[in-house]
Amino acid sequence: MRRVDPPPSEIASLIANKLPFVQTVGMDSRSLKSLALLALSLGLLLAFVFCESFFGHSLITGLGKISTMEEPPGSFAIPPGAYQQSTILPPASMDMRWWILHTQSLLESDSLRVRETRIDNAPQGREVHWNSGLIWLISGLARLMSFFSARTAVDCVTWAAIVSPLLLLTLAVAGMAFLASRRLGRGVAGVFVLILFTTRTVQEGFVYGMVDHHGIVLAFAIASVLALVFSGAGLVNSKKTKIPFLLEEAFARRWMILSGILGGAALWVSAATAIPVIAGCGLGALAAAWSGHRSGILLKPDLWRSWGLAGCLSSLFFYALEYLPSRMGWRLEVNHPLYAFAWLAAADLLTRLLMRFFGKGRLTNGSPADALRLALGVALVLLPGAMATTRPDLFFYVSDKFLLALHNEHINEFQPLWVILLGEEGAFFHILATFIWPLVVLLGIPLLLWRNQVSPGWRALAFFLLCPVFVMQALAFSQIRWQGMATGLWLLEILLLITAVVYSRPMATFPRRILIPLGALSLVAAVWHPQAVFRSAWAVSSESSPELPKQSAPTVLLRDVAHRLLQASPHQIPVVVAGPNSSTDLSYYGHIHTLGTLYWENVEGLKKAARIFAAPNASEALSLIQAAGVTHIVVASWDDFGMDYVKLLKNAGEISEIPPEPFVKSLLD
Repeated sequence: MRRVDPPPSEIASLIANKLPFVQTVGMDSRSLKSLALLALSLGLLLAFVFCESFFGHSLITGLGKISTMEEPPGSFAIPPGAYQQSTILPPASMDMRWWILHTQSLLESDSLRVRETRIDNAPQGREVHWNSGLIWLISGLARLMSFFSARTAVDCVTWAAIVSPLLLLTLAVAGMAFLASRRLGRGVAGVFVLILFTTRTVQEGFVYGMVDHHGIVLAFAIASVLALVFSGAGLVNSKKTKIPFLLEEAFARRWMILSGILGGAALWVSAATAIPVIAGCGLGALAAAWSGHRSGILLKPDLWRSWGLAGCLSSLFFYALEYLPSRMGWRLEVNHPLYAFAWLAAADLLTRLLMRFFGKGRLTNGSPADALRLALGVALVLLPGAMATTRPDLFFYVSDKFLLALHNEHINEFQPLWVILLGEEGAFFHILATFIWPLVVLLGIPLLLWRNQVSPGWRALAFFLLCPVFVMQALAFSQIRWQGMATGLWLLEILLLITAVVYSRPMATFPRRILIPLGALSLVAAVWHPQAVFRSAWAVSSESSPELPKQSAPTVLLRDVAHRLLQASPHQIPVVVAGPNSSTDLSYYGHIHTLGTLYWENVEGLKKAARIFAAPNASEALSLIQAAGVTHIVVASWDDFGMDYVKLLKNAGEISEIPPEPFVKSLLD
């Protein structure tokens, strides 16, 4: 990582003349203004965190006071292993309930990791492959809270999980600010911080009371791509040419290695999100090399091997941290050594392609050993995909037809982007908030970076960034869950545009007819996104009333149902078959055992619940119920998933036809 503050005075003078984008640290007025801007941005971040915490805390504590039971929690006996949870969580934070359950299981056991649970898929239980990093963070916060209170660490887990998203947001933004300030100066870093944490789609990954891994993987992946931009994406300065922003090879390699380490961390948190970003960066390397080659910029393809090696080693380290020594397997839904070696092989193949098309090299050096290495590399790149598609029952449960049908038909984050945006109240507002920054980029790149006065290095890096941006945006159009990552990458393009304009000499070369419209559009985006964030905060604050908000009524009622079930069964934890969301709520509020929940590790539990509801008669349903040890059936009017279960079995080919009178109909009649 290149150190720019403070170099010796003669080197600082040379850098200032040759590379004006590098900021030296001094106490002149310009440095003070830059420092003030960065401090202001971080101050606004802390103010936002405080306001979000205040409104969210008011809502959650207000909901917790509402009850339909006369007996308060703790006033009656409950079976061993059960737990009475009284804290109401937002209805949308279903995954958060399981982060809390897994963290409580960790604290109650002697293990460092949670690799299985018996709460759902009763009675056998199922595997757990959730990232341990977040569980460790929540458990650490819970232990800290317990130290300063009279409660146990298990009792503190819920509130530790509630506050952790804003802590993660602060850490993520501060980390980005540090990286940006090292290469772009404090002033530009301050602007980036403001854009980053006020952008609605990014902020949705760090919502108070809705902890999940999405914000964490976004932070690691965006930081990884940012480090690649700072490295020059394979383009470097030579002794003969000095291109603004580009580094010498040794410094560029350090940023490449940092990018690989951060990418390996992203792969650990969520392979499904990190792999498309990594693949997009590989395409971006080709685009940057093409643009740089046309402009005569020196290309060092071997830098990408350093990136791939760092990513491979980082991924292997996190895999060992997560699974060794006794829980290794072939689950390709999550980080796996096959992905690490595929990354290493892909980086080698990318280096060969760059040397072949933009240098004087060839794909191989002509020796049989090198040709064999190339063939082995191609096989390693293709192997994970081949295993996942040919034997999903062994290596990739997500490809199960039942799960695919469930995701496509019933889970919002797997729906197409336009379906969700157009279906929301205030669709125009949400569409504008989603696409206004991309509009600035698509207008700004050709209008600003295609001018002769702008260094060709900026164009090459813009081409590089567009590849992972377009990959993730295309995925987001098919499934909205990718939009947060796509927006984060669009913001890196905004950062690149800002830096290119600020450090171009002179800025007067940009006509006002270009700068004014783009500046006005950017101003609208900068104002519109915080408005979306504060509108969400206002909606939360408006719900903080003694009356029960309509959307929170189901989870409040299911809390009391869970407590009543525990009260009625003081010697044995109930086993309940219900809809997927109701099952999660019942498990969260009482540690009640259930069958079907919306997670790929629990595909057998989902099918088990579906077969009970789809049983052609009561006697067969009774046989399935007894085999699963079910003691209660809960069918909530707002989560009446019985016939949906039956249709999913039919669509997945698990049953040939829907029975004329499935068991679920007799329950509802």
